[in-house]
Amino acid sequence: MKINTQPSLAERLRKAGIRHFDELIHDQDEEWLIKNFPERKGEYPVNVTRLMRNLLWQMKERIASEEKPPFKELIVSQSRTRTSYHGEVECV
Repeated sequence: MKINTQPSLAERLRKAGIRHFDELIHDQDEEWLIKNFPERKGEYPVNVTRLMRNLLWQMKERIASEEKPPFKELIVSQSRTRTSYHGEVECV
């Protein structure tokens, strides 16, 4: 009998700094972003990596709950993913 030693999804998300937000991240003001994604050091006022991970996770949650339809661009062509991604993130 094999024992599964891989961390759970919740553990992997926590380790990556990903969590659920009721608010739409891309609609938040700068103060909210700095509060929720603080950068310990660096040239940006927010932790960009953690912010991007959470934006993508929130989009995934919204698609899974059918709150937001999947990106047409992902269905048509993966080469157009960058365009849809920048369209969602541009306002941040």
